[in-house]
Amino acid sequence: MQSVIEQATHALQLGRFEAAKTLVSAALTAPDFSEQRLPFLEVLAQAQTALQEHAAAASSWQTAYQYTTTAEEKARIFEHARQALHEQQDYATLLPLAQAHLPHSRTPQEQAVCLLAAGEALAHLQRYHEARQDYLQPALDLVGIAPETRLYLWHYLGLSHLSEQRFTEAAAAFQQSADLALGQHFANAAAHQAAQRAQLHHLRNAARFYEGVIHLIYQRPQRAVQSFQELQRPFTTVGALNVALFLGLAYRTLLQPEAALRALQAPARTAGAPDTLRGPTAVVRAGIANLQETPAAVGDHLAAALEAALQPQTAWEPAWQALLYREMGLVLQRLSCRHAALLCYEEGVQAVVQRAGMWEDLEPSATPRGEQLLAALEALPLQDWSAVAQGELWQLLQGLAGIYGQTQTPAVVDRALALALRVTLTPEQALMVWCQRGWYLALSRTGAMTQEGATSLEAGLQEALARCPETPITEVAHGIEALLQGDPTSASATLAPPLALPNIPEWQALCTSSWLWAHTQRGTLEDALAPTVSLASLPWQSSPVLALALEMLLTSTPKPNATAPTLPCLAVLLAQHTAPTLEALRLLCRPGYLSSAHYTRLLAELRFLCNHCDQASVADQVAVLLGSTALMERIETLVAALDQRLSSSTPTPPQATRQRKQRQRRELTPAESLAADTAHIVQLVTLLQQTPQTVASNGPEAIFRWLRQYSQMTAQAPEVVGALLGFLRQCPGATAVIPALLEQVSLSRRQRQALEATLQTPTESSTTTVYGLSPWDDLRGWTLGRLFEALETCQQPGGTEHHTAFMARGQYLTALVLARVGLLSRAIATVQDCLQLQPGHPMAHYTLAQWRLAAGDQDAALDHTLQAWHGLQTLEAPPQVVQLELLNHLLRLLENTAQANRVPEWMATFGQARARLQEVPLTTAQQQQVHAEEGAFA
Repeated sequence: MQSVIEQATHALQLGRFEAAKTLVSAALTAPDFSEQRLPFLEVLAQAQTALQEHAAAASSWQTAYQYTTTAEEKARIFEHARQALHEQQDYATLLPLAQAHLPHSRTPQEQAVCLLAAGEALAHLQRYHEARQDYLQPALDLVGIAPETRLYLWHYLGLSHLSEQRFTEAAAAFQQSADLALGQHFANAAAHQAAQRAQLHHLRNAARFYEGVIHLIYQRPQRAVQSFQELQRPFTTVGALNVALFLGLAYRTLLQPEAALRALQAPARTAGAPDTLRGPTAVVRAGIANLQETPAAVGDHLAAALEAALQPQTAWEPAWQALLYREMGLVLQRLSCRHAALLCYEEGVQAVVQRAGMWEDLEPSATPRGEQLLAALEALPLQDWSAVAQGELWQLLQGLAGIYGQTQTPAVVDRALALALRVTLTPEQALMVWCQRGWYLALSRTGAMTQEGATSLEAGLQEALARCPETPITEVAHGIEALLQGDPTSASATLAPPLALPNIPEWQALCTSSWLWAHTQRGTLEDALAPTVSLASLPWQSSPVLALALEMLLTSTPKPNATAPTLPCLAVLLAQHTAPTLEALRLLCRPGYLSSAHYTRLLAELRFLCNHCDQASVADQVAVLLGSTALMERIETLVAALDQRLSSSTPTPPQATRQRKQRQRRELTPAESLAADTAHIVQLVTLLQQTPQTVASNGPEAIFRWLRQYSQMTAQAPEVVGALLGFLRQCPGATAVIPALLEQVSLSRRQRQALEATLQTPTESSTTTVYGLSPWDDLRGWTLGRLFEALETCQQPGGTEHHTAFMARGQYLTALVLARVGLLSRAIATVQDCLQLQPGHPMAHYTLAQWRLAAGDQDAALDHTLQAWHGLQTLEAPPQVVQLELLNHLLRLLENTAQANRVPEWMATFGQARARLQEVPLTTAQQQQVHAEEGAFA
C-alpha cells in the first residue's frame, strides 16, 4: 500500500489530480484496506480541491479529522476542514467540528481561531447570544492572538450585537474592526493574496456600512452620510444597492432631495435588483418626492412600494410599512387632508407595534384611534423595545402631536409628547421633546395644566438640560425655559438666530414660533425683522417652516379678547418680509389644511389685518388671500374714495403745472396721485378676475351699484369703468343686470357694444362640476399618483368659504386613496362622510356599494347601487360605460337578493343605456369594456 501513497503523491505533484483521486479512492474502498486512512484522505481532499470538487473536499477533510491522533495532526487537518466548510457555508457541520477541536488547541492563537469558527457558525445559524457570550467575547479576552484573527472576531461580534439590537455595542465593535482593517499589515504572506485582500476590503466596508445604519437608527443622518461616503469600491451588486438605499434614506432625512436622487441612481441602473429591495427603494423615492412637493410622483412611488415586499429582512432595517404610512401622511397633510393624514400616522404606529410582537391578531376595524391609541401605547413596555422601533415610534408620535394640536386639547398633545419621551434614544431627542412640551405650556399657560404639572415640566426640562451636551438644541431649551419663567428678554436673546438646528421641520418651526413669540411679548419684533436684517439672521429657512410656526401660534395661543388680534406678529411679518409670509399664509388659508375652528380664526385675523393695515400693498395682498368677497369690499372702499376725490378736486392752472414741472418735486402732484389711485383699482380688479368666484355671486349687482352710485368715477375714470365692465362680462348672472346697466348708466359706445355682445353669448358656470371634476367621473381605476394629482389640482383656493361640493369631492378622492393602500374600513368611513356632505354623489354611492358587497352585505350594496343610478339620472350625466357597468351590477344584485320580479324592468333600462352608448364614439378599450359588461344581459 505504501506504493499507492507514493504514486498518488507523485501524481499530485505532476498535476494529475484525477489519477491521484482515482488511486486513493480505490484504495480506501478496497475490502482488504488496513493501513492508516489519514494520509489517503489528505491526498483525496487535495485532489478534490484541485478538481474544484469543493463540497466533496470539505467532506473528506471532515472525515480526515476523525482519524487524527496527535495534536499537530488535529491542528493541521482542522485548519483545512475549517476553510473548506467556511467556503461551502456549511455552518451546521463547522460548529460541532470547532467545538470538538477546542479542547485540543495548543496556543492562544489556535484557541482564538477555533472560537472564531464556532462563533461565526453560530452567528450564521442565528444563535447570536450564544455566539457572543460563549465564543466571540472569550476569544477577544485572549492575549497574543494575531491582528487578522482579532479583526474577524470584532466583525462577528458586531454582527451579533447588531442582530440582538444592541446597537451601541455593535457600533463600538465595528469601529474596532474598521480600525484593524485600515491600520494593520499582516505578517502572513497569505494575507496579501487577492482573495485575502478582497475579504479585508469587504470587512472594512461592512464595518462602515453598519456604522452608517446605526447612525440612522439613532437619528444622526449627517454622521450616517459620512460613514457611507467612506465606503470604497468595488461593491457586490446587492451591496451597492443596499448602500444606495440607505444613503438615499439618510439624505432624505437631511431634507436634501437632489443628493438623495443621486444616491439612488445605482438601483435605477441595475437590472435584476432583488425583490426585497424594490419596495424599500420605492418608499425612499416617495419621501424624496415629498421633499420636492410633487404629490403625483409620491403616489406613483407608493403604489410601486405596495406591489413589492416591504417586510424587513433584518432586525436593523426600518419598518418599511410604517415608513410608507408616514410618507403618505405627509403628502395628505400637505394636500389639506388632515384627518386622512392622522389615520396614516396611526396606521404607522400600529405597524411599528406589530413588528415589536404586539397587536398581531388585531382586526383592522378594532385598531385604537386618538386617545384610545395613546392609552393603549401607555400600557406597552415601550422602553424595552429595540432602538429601531423606538426611533420610528418617536417620529410618528411627533407627527401625531402636531395634528392633535389642531383637533385635540393641550392635554392630549402633551400625552402624545410624554409617550415620545419614553422612546427617546439620545439626550438630544429627550431635550427636544421637553422643549416641545414646555413651548405648548408657555403658549397656553392659562390652559388646563395645573401649577403642579407646570412645575414638574420645568423640572423635567432642567434635568434634560443637565444631561445634554452644549449644542444649538440646548440654546433653544434655555430660551424655552426663559419663556416658562416669564422672561421674554432672555428668551429672545437666547433664541437669536442663526442656530445650527436639526433638519426637522417641526423642530425648526418650534424655534421660529418661540422666537416670534418672545419678540412679540417684548415689543421688539419690528427691530428684529427690520429690512436691514439679513435673511440668514431669520429663524426660518423656508416658507413651509414659517407656515408651521404660524400654525403653532394660531392653534396654541389663547385669544386675549374679542377685538385684539391673535397673531400680532403677522402684521410685522407682512410689512417687513412680505413674500415668504404670503407664501406661508397661502398654505394656511387652504380650506381643509386647518381645522374648521382654526381656519375661521385665521380668516378673522386676516380680516382684522386688512381693515387696520396702514400699508395699501399689504392690505391688497391680504384681501386677495381672503378671496373675492373681501377683495370686492376692498375695491369698493377705494372706488368710493376715488369718487369722493374726483367730486372735490379742482382743475390745476396750466401755468402752475408748468412751474411745478420745472422744479424738483418731493411728492406726487394731484394728477399723478389720481393716476396712481386709478391704476391701483385697475390692478385689484385684474386680481379679482383671477380669483375663483365661489362666493362672489353678487358680483354683477355690486358692479351695477357702483357704476350708478359713484357717478364721478364713472364719468372721469374710464380705465376703472373698463376694468369693472370686463370683470362683469365674465361673471355668471351678468345678463340679468346688463339691460338695466345699459339703460341707467352713461357708457361709451365701445363699452355698450361689448355689453350687448355679452347678451348674445352669455357665460354661465356649470353647477355640476367642481374644479374640473364631475360627480359622475369614474375615478376608481385611477392610479394612486393620479388620485394625488387630482387632490392637488382641485384644491379650493385660500380665503374661500367651505364649498360643500368641493369638500365632498375631496372626501371621495381621499376614500379611494385609503382603499388603494389597504385601509378599507377607514375608506368606507370617509366615503360615508362624503355622502353626508353630498347625499346625491352617484360614484360615491356606487363605490360604497362595491365595498359593501365585498364585505358580504348585499342589501346595503343594492341600496347604494340604486341611489347611484338615481343620482346619475338626476344630474343628467352623459352616456358612459360606467352606467352599463352599474346596471349590470344592479341586475346581479337583484337576482342574488331574491328580487327577480324587478329584473325585467331594469333589463329594459339596461337596453336603453346600451342604445344611448352606441351613439357615442368609443375607444377600442371602451368598446371591449362594453362587450364585457353586456355579458349575459346582451
